[in-house]
Amino acid sequence: MSKAHALVPLKSLGEAKSRLGGLLTEAQRSDLALAMASDVLATLQAHHLVASVTLVSDDPGAAGLAESH
Repeated sequence: MSKAHALVPLKSLGEAKSRLGGLLTEAQRSDLALAMASDVLATLQAHHLVASVTLVSDDPGAAGLAESH
């Protein structure tokens, strides 16, 4: 079976999880989105049918996340 290439979109962290705005601060929502994206990247990289993973985002924080995986 051939392996897949995964593309992971990540919106601007300042706008992430906006529906939780009544419960979490912007910084908390940003941290949550980063943690969730990190979990997704780690899971995809560990999957035996995924050859490579690309994080797609215009948020400056995404570069550090991509480099850490």
